[in-house]
Amino acid sequence: MVKNKIIHENNNDLINISYVSKLLGVSKLTLRNWDKSGRLKAVRIGNRGDRRYKLKDLEKLSVENKQIEEIDKPRLMKYIKDNNFWMEEGPMLPITIDNGIIQMSNIGNHFKPGLTFCIFMAQKDYCTQILSVEESIAHCKSQFKTLKENPDKINKIMQQCKDVFIKFEKFLARLDFIDLKSLSQEEIINEFTEFNKMLSEFWSLSLLVEPYSPFLDKVYFRQFEKLISNSQKAKEAFATLTLPLDLSFVARERADFLKIIINFLQSQKERKILLETPTADYLADIKFRNKNFFTSLQEHQQKHYWIQNNYAQHTYLTIKNFLEFIKEAIYESNISKLTEELERLKNQEKLSKKQESLIKELKLSEQTIRELKHLQNVTWIKDERKKVVLMMLHHFFNFIEEFSKRADVDPKVIAYAATEEIPKIIEHNFNTSILDRRREQCFWVSYGGNKRTIFIGNDAVILRNKLIKEELSDKKDVHGNVACRGEESVITGKVKIILDPKDQSIEKDEILVTSMTRPEFVPLMRKSLAVITDEGGITCHAAIVSREMNKPCIIGTGKATRIFKTGDEVELRMNHGIVKILKK
Repeated sequence: MVKNKIIHENNNDLINISYVSKLLGVSKLTLRNWDKSGRLKAVRIGNRGDRRYKLKDLEKLSVENKQIEEIDKPRLMKYIKDNNFWMEEGPMLPITIDNGIIQMSNIGNHFKPGLTFCIFMAQKDYCTQILSVEESIAHCKSQFKTLKENPDKINKIMQQCKDVFIKFEKFLARLDFIDLKSLSQEEIINEFTEFNKMLSEFWSLSLLVEPYSPFLDKVYFRQFEKLISNSQKAKEAFATLTLPLDLSFVARERADFLKIIINFLQSQKERKILLETPTADYLADIKFRNKNFFTSLQEHQQKHYWIQNNYAQHTYLTIKNFLEFIKEAIYESNISKLTEELERLKNQEKLSKKQESLIKELKLSEQTIRELKHLQNVTWIKDERKKVVLMMLHHFFNFIEEFSKRADVDPKVIAYAATEEIPKIIEHNFNTSILDRRREQCFWVSYGGNKRTIFIGNDAVILRNKLIKEELSDKKDVHGNVACRGEESVITGKVKIILDPKDQSIEKDEILVTSMTRPEFVPLMRKSLAVITDEGGITCHAAIVSREMNKPCIIGTGKATRIFKTGDEVELRMNHGIVKILKK
């Protein structure tokens, strides 16, 4: 009987399945599946259908297809059994978050206990982040304890976070002046290495605020609610007092663009010419006829070309795109409505006075005020992080596209490589079939000390079954938290479920239902009647943007995208955060 070792030096020799399983870090069942699909050559030995694999076939796979790092699987399975999990999902390519996945499991370097594991499920360009509720809450409690005992430490870390944003933005600006296709293999790898070094520094600080969603909903708000007799008033006060005085980056871009649109609409003649002239011809003409308008549009484009990027793709917005946005505004609105929207966005002084008034009215303690100010900083950091990430993704996708050309591999396939695998891929020294298998379904699991394992095949199926609980429900309603009440206490409309906003549209009488919103959802949010999300707490993107828009929004329903279907007629009760199906 062959033991778990190689018994001859000739690479045509056979190795038993247990040795192969350990060598590649995959289960025996996965290996049997590979064998049937022709990925590994093997011979049957004995009546039990055992297999032994040829050494020459394993030499390729032992390096390229090894699951990056060994992991203590029993420990991982026990962790999954012992913890509850919260999830965020959306269109995403794993390589764009690979660095962040590793840094997520290192946040305990700043505040104990941190996270034991950070888990991402990826399947056909759609990802789900899976984190422990218990460890997320413990991490945030640790921050609040430090805020009470050593506020200088918190303030210092928050300032470091702001500093690293500026530092990283400067680095990204440098990449604007580098032509990747002109670089040698060594040069482009050096640039990519430096890029990831800066990205690690960025993630290591900015991810400290990531676990706040379950903490705010399950812990802090409940404590805050006890200070106020009226539950509804507590929700409204909390939403106001945790909102930063600075506009979100989405609102800043919108305010800047509204100024351009309003200035443009002052001229009825100019408006008529735009609507009757093809875009390219209009831009060629306006460059000479109205230089000030063209210059302001050009400057806006150069400043915000990245604003509709996401983790699955980058969309480089051109001047032509922004001119089309102006056309949409002409068709859908008028100058008085746009002016009203601009004034609402600009009126931050009103928010400041409202916060001061609430603090006095509720007679909040100094410690509570300090905690709310900290949550304002957390909200600001989460929003500013999104801005820097969207800028970063423009350059990340430039790297991916260049790697794709050099390796002659689909960029969507390369996007399933781990960062350290890129050099081998572009040197044609990597079996890229493993990337195709990862794209079908994989789990990226990181754990302290910059370690990460990628599970595929049967191992991924087992993890999915353990972590993702499919819900088959005949429920007629869902409950969530009111992020923004809007003007009406009851709203009725038809559901439109959108998980990926690319090439999607929505009507003014439709209610946007999604897992969670991101900046590329903003045009859809603006047009919709209301917004409902599965995920998110009071500091999430949907909450911040909906309040800036005064758009009715219910967040954290947990299952709206699974309960409702596009076309369902629903009723939103904005005083209670209830969404009820009226007609399917």
